[in-house]
Amino acid sequence: MTVETFDSSTSWTVPAGVTSVDVECWGGGAGGGASSNGEGGGGGGAYSKSTLSVTPSDSHQINIGAGGSAAATTKSLTFQGRSQMPYAPVHLTGTRGTAPQHWTVAWVRRTRLGGAWKDGLDVPLGEERETYEVDILDTLGSPPGAVVRTITESASPGGSFVTPASRQVRYSASDQIADFGAVQATLSLQVYQISATVGRGVPAAAGFAA
Repeated sequence: MTVETFDSSTSWTVPAGVTSVDVECWGGGAGGGASSNGEGGGGGGAYSKSTLSVTPSDSHQINIGAGGSAAATTKSLTFQGRSQMPYAPVHLTGTRGTAPQHWTVAWVRRTRLGGAWKDGLDVPLGEERETYEVDILDTLGSPPGAVVRTITESASPGGSFVTPASRQVRYSASDQIADFGAVQATLSLQVYQISATVGRGVPAAAGFAA
């Protein structure tokens, strides 16, 4: 039995008297990653074996490919703290009084921790302290949606929350006049819970009419 080995592309002519050949092929392995980046090695190449019928003096082209080469790539990632952002508040309501015409905005807090309603009143806080920012938006201004005022409220002593489960802030008539020149029949805003680690959480947007 005659064995011929090819490690580069070439042509092969079937010798006289040969009518069948056993062909074994080994594929090149894949390129590995850079060890400095903690990347693993490349996968091994495939193996195949077949018996082929041939005709003496026929010429056959043999194409040999190359294995993969290690090519380290560097990619910069920016940590945005999305997983640590407080969830957007829910169940937003907005009502305007008659005299004085203050807007009162209320919402219900969500939590990133657990969420079991164990005390029948509220879910676990999950933040260092409970603080919110409410952006008052000018939807008719230029540019539309510009922030005209930010109201900051905390659940610390002296805050205006009426119950632990229902947070609220007041947008006074005097502040409306200062921001818009008159008390407002409609109100557009965004509410953010604040994290001591990453700052503002996911916003809850809402619009209300008196």
